[in-house]
Amino acid sequence: MHLLTLIHKPHNLQLSFVQGDNVLNILNSAELKVSSACVGHGFCGLCRIKIISGNVSDLTGIEKSRLSIQQIQQGTRLACQINALSNLEVSIENPINVLKWRKIQPLDKSALHNTASYGIALDLGTTHLRLSLWNITQRKRVLAWSAFNPQFRYGADVLTRLMAARESEADALELKLLIQQAIKNALTIICTLPLTIAQIKALLIVGNTPMLTLLSQKNFQQLLEPEYWTQAVECQIDEVRDWQTFLNLDANTEIANVPPLAGFVGSDLLAGVLVTELTRSNEPALLIDFGTNSELALWDGEKLWLSSVPGGPAFEGSGISCGLPAGDGAICRMSKSSADFWDYQVLGKARPAGLCGSALVDVIAQLLATGELNRNGRFKNRANTEILLPLSAEHFLSVKKQDIDIFQRAKAATGAAQQHLFKAAGLSLTDLKRVCVCGAFGQFLNVANAQAIGLLPACAVEKIQLYENTALSGCELLLSATAAETEQLENMRTQAHIVNMAHSFSFDDAFVDNLYLQPLLFEK
Repeated sequence: MHLLTLIHKPHNLQLSFVQGDNVLNILNSAELKVSSACVGHGFCGLCRIKIISGNVSDLTGIEKSRLSIQQIQQGTRLACQINALSNLEVSIENPINVLKWRKIQPLDKSALHNTASYGIALDLGTTHLRLSLWNITQRKRVLAWSAFNPQFRYGADVLTRLMAARESEADALELKLLIQQAIKNALTIICTLPLTIAQIKALLIVGNTPMLTLLSQKNFQQLLEPEYWTQAVECQIDEVRDWQTFLNLDANTEIANVPPLAGFVGSDLLAGVLVTELTRSNEPALLIDFGTNSELALWDGEKLWLSSVPGGPAFEGSGISCGLPAGDGAICRMSKSSADFWDYQVLGKARPAGLCGSALVDVIAQLLATGELNRNGRFKNRANTEILLPLSAEHFLSVKKQDIDIFQRAKAATGAAQQHLFKAAGLSLTDLKRVCVCGAFGQFLNVANAQAIGLLPACAVEKIQLYENTALSGCELLLSATAAETEQLENMRTQAHIVNMAHSFSFDDAFVDNLYLQPLLFEK
């Protein structure tokens, strides 16, 4: 047996292995995980580690395509691509603790009362989980947390997870248990607050349809068939008593998810429409929830046009050589105020380790403005395979040509979907009164940069509103919904017209047009 020493503060970890074992498999036995989102195929480029000492297998072609020249020179490798040949010392560039909930809103002590009733709201996202404790009596948030979705080990996208569940009953059950355990871990934090379990009256969940079917263990196979993509999919939680027992909740606690509208139009989108009051006026308004599966809602004053497109994990920083999901160490904003270095804003107190999606938008827009990048996504100097992004004299990142390609495809799908919905509704850009941009990606977005590369409509900047997390906020409202809010939600279901982009011949042409890095326009 050999030892792999994982260098990590405050304590190093030692893992035993047999010579020739895959390094990612070795690291997966540790509580501290290396980020990975492609089931070990190397496509996501997230499982970056640094070899400090020891011998491993030779550099692969996938590593050469996913890592920058500088990274390779500094000893960075992809854990999934290498086998351990001797005792090793390594460090993880993108460590994540899948059991760790990060506070995203401080405690509101005024919302804690020993006579109040509370609910737990959960936004079940593909990449992140967001959970809050909600004072049902006061209609007020007490505290909120975020964590990486531990299902990442089954792939970054929903289709990969759905296929894993279809092929193995054990994997399907594990996908459910991973979320249940994450909720249970959050409850241990909640139980440290001055309230009793009996005061928690409900657990309500919103999410995209695939996530909800995997959680309920119902009908997830249907979502691999196109005929179900625009049909209602039943995925309500049935075994409530088992959930209550597993989570140590009171037997009277209600546990449910908000039903999605269709196969790829989830209840997270409906929650977003509710909380932004998108349909409250007769003025046209657009909502975009960017993510691995980007969802769109266009209100024309009478009808709600809904659709979704596979944006891919690029908006979440996955598949990008310098990318990171939004979390500690991820740069969320970038600008270049001098010829030498880029200015940046990093999440958390960690050293900047990579770019999340919103920062990549900034970089692409800046490179386009300076002429270093052409509107077709090619570097001005075609001999270049990457462009350096110096943060200081000692620390820099780089963006590769393939990073631009991946982002262009995600952008093109979302842009084409916007254009298709506008055409279907008979609206033009001048008709649009509001644009609501939602999700972690949208929260940090530089609107002007997003418009310059065609990610958002080229309307007046003041029409665009950035929201932090409408899915979670909408879920909270539904925990203590008034009769009017419940009626509004039901009205949405009757007003909804679902558009399946896979059935549109014009979508493919629009997708190609939207690969260009240029403003997004609409025609009736």
